[in-house]
Amino acid sequence: MIYAAPAYSTAMLEVLVHANTGHPPPRSRYVVAEMPDDVATETLDVAEVPGWDGFDLAAPQAYGRVWWEARRTAVLLVPSVVTRLDLNAVVNSDHPDAARITVSAERSVAWDRRLFAPA
Repeated sequence: MIYAAPAYSTAMLEVLVHANTGHPPPRSRYVVAEMPDDVATETLDVAEVPGWDGFDLAAPQAYGRVWWEARRTAVLLVPSVVTRLDLNAVVNSDHPDAARITVSAERSVAWDRRLFAPA
């Protein structure tokens, strides 16, 4: 399973929230993924997963497990709990379409130190 974001800024925010260290994550790297338009994708309907955005992860994890095991699509787009307006992407590497997603060479993440400056 690969966790990603369609936008670089959303990916950075997700890393900051989950790392929760107060300083830039060491040796952060990223890749740019290219996905053909016809790769099988679905978007989570949050009405189907009560509590999708809560601290109890049981409901969203159960939904994700069923999606993964069924191999319904190569990509599942889910709302970012951090931003509420943006999406994150989960890639099911076991789905046949996943092999059609290509990635660039790794590049270093340039963290702006102001994100970590004391208040």
